[in-house]
Amino acid sequence: GQMQLVMISRAIAQETPIMLLDEPTAHLDLNNRVEIMNLLRRLCREKGKAILIATHELDLALQTADLIWLADRNQSIQADIPENLVLDDSIDQLFQFKGFTLKTGRVDQHPVKNRFFNVKGEGYAWLWTRNALERNGYGIQSDARETIEVIESGSAITWKKEGLIFSKVSALLLYLEENQS
Repeated sequence: GQMQLVMISRAIAQETPIMLLDEPTAHLDLNNRVEIMNLLRRLCREKGKAILIATHELDLALQTADLIWLADRNQSIQADIPENLVLDDSIDQLFQFKGFTLKTGRVDQHPVKNRFFNVKGEGYAWLWTRNALERNGYGIQSDARETIEVIESGSAITWKKEGLIFSKVSALLLYLEENQS
């Protein structure tokens, strides 16, 4: 990872108007991958550089690239903004993801427990609560009999179910496991 950072630094130090980078985020942890992609994006914006990156980091490319060149199996190239390639199913058709829905950016979860919840709330805590429930085999439905309310107040988050209040999502999950209906 450190060698990768040195190679990127060397490429930037050359101050060329065009940079060609092959897998610039390989062998880096998440924090450094994001930092490198943001740095490259800033160089494009602030210094007017053209940067062409070959990468398998589809998630980062979709969030940071101005334009994606997508080469299919027939070596035909489709170029467009990331959002168009996601919305018109070009990326899904090429990669044929197994167990991942690109439009939502989520791993497909299938309820293995015959228990569904209507999760009320909004924001990050609501999203991560849904994630925790689905990952633990519960289903999410807006018309479910059981409701879980996610309440954010400043930096505090609480979960409310049947008049009970939980201070952590793990405590809520434990309660659900111990109290099957």
